[in-house]
Amino acid sequence: MRAKFLIIALVLTTIFNAEKVQAQFCYNEGDNMLNIGFSPFTYGFGYKYNYGFYKNSSYVAFPALNVNYQIGFHEFISAGITAGRFSRVYKSTYQSYTGYLNEYKDSYSYTMLGVLAEVHLDNMFESLDVTSMNLGEQIDVYVGFSTGMLISSWNSKDIWYTENKNVIIKHESKASGSDVWPFLRSYVGGRYMFNPSFGAFMELGYSSFGYMNLGVTFKM
Repeated sequence: MRAKFLIIALVLTTIFNAEKVQAQFCYNEGDNMLNIGFSPFTYGFGYKYNYGFYKNSSYVAFPALNVNYQIGFHEFISAGITAGRFSRVYKSTYQSYTGYLNEYKDSYSYTMLGVLAEVHLDNMFESLDVTSMNLGEQIDVYVGFSTGMLISSWNSKDIWYTENKNVIIKHESKASGSDVWPFLRSYVGGRYMFNPSFGAFMELGYSSFGYMNLGVTFKM
């Protein structure tokens, strides 16, 4: 009898733990999520072309990465902080009559700091008795809103050569500046959890530095 009791208790404990693990899929109140994303196809991502004596190019100095940490404050609302970084370089070179290579280069950097909130649609519809999207335990569809400050900085460097009485003179000028302005953005996204701790997401809308954001989710 005692052995049967232990077996029944073990089975019930296993079932309870299985349901508990299953509940950790998708999104639940109390979740702690770390999301790391990348924005492909960002404006100025890269190009290269020649025009006469001019060689022009653009390249990424730091990829358009973003990260946010969210806490499930409500059964269908999560919120947290977000940050991102992206920088690119424009470069133009041309050979002058002196035979030297003149160069002009602009570098731009963008830093994003803010807060965000997401509404998890399946949980919301089901909680409000509207309908159920029947997405399953591993799929989360949400809409998000973020606001904060976008910090931009730039610096330019211009090098050119002139000739005076058969003497080649090198000239160099530098300039820099920065600016800060607020941003307000919205997006729609979907997340698929491969297991209770790890998943992947895709977002459409200007959620970071582009109109698409791809990344991974880690549940703490």
